[in-house]
Amino acid sequence: MDSTPVLTGSGFRSEQFPDDGSPGLVVVTGASSGIGAAVARALSAAGRPLLLMARRAELLDALQLDRCLTASVDVTDEEAVRAAVVHAERLHGPVDAIVNCAGVAHLGEFATQHSEVWQETLAVNVVGLMITTRAVLTGMIERGSGSIVNISSVAGRRGFADHVAYCASKFAVEGLSAALRSEVARHGVRVTVIAPGVVATDLGRVAASEDAWLRRQQLVDLVDGGLPPDAVAAAVVRAIEAPPGECIHELVLTHVRES
Repeated sequence: MDSTPVLTGSGFRSEQFPDDGSPGLVVVTGASSGIGAAVARALSAAGRPLLLMARRAELLDALQLDRCLTASVDVTDEEAVRAAVVHAERLHGPVDAIVNCAGVAHLGEFATQHSEVWQETLAVNVVGLMITTRAVLTGMIERGSGSIVNISSVAGRRGFADHVAYCASKFAVEGLSAALRSEVARHGVRVTVIAPGVVATDLGRVAASEDAWLRRQQLVDLVDGGLPPDAVAAAVVRAIEAPPGECIHELVLTHVRES
């Protein structure tokens, strides 16, 4: 994939942030909609400068957040991700935290799904998360501090029909987060997994088979539409803003009606 647009700065707002001792830079992936957009808004309200990544640049810019850089980046493109982080750190200093929200969900019966669906799901939800995390991890280890927040799902803890590839990817996120925490805790780097239940977003709608989407909507209706994305965003802020000596390992968050 051609990474030239990111390397030359295309897709970034160009203002330089002042070095005023304010809280450090946070990277949010998948920030164009849903949970990612809610996280971006919540962190901006908390005074955090941001680097927002997503494939749909126009939706990132539409957020119109203060002290915000945006980059049109596919998280599976390692060179582009690294270039975006380098550019942002030159403008505002080191990344203090990353929130990995980028994800796809192709709902449907496993027996009839195309294998390309599984490959894309694992590429974005697992490999992409690993790429974005490693782009900021070395600096965190060197500085002896940092927060990594991975958005997982209750589908990473139990299986759901029509969600085989998605469940596989989120089980992987749970496992890699636990393993990474065991590696980096001694360096003062925190790894938090937030596992929401049903959230009121359109994740999976475009990629779902019609029957699978109807079955999902039946579940959503049982929980009054699910959690608002802002509830997940509040949990993210809580994890990042925790005192330096504390680490929230895991947080499972569901609508009260979701068993």
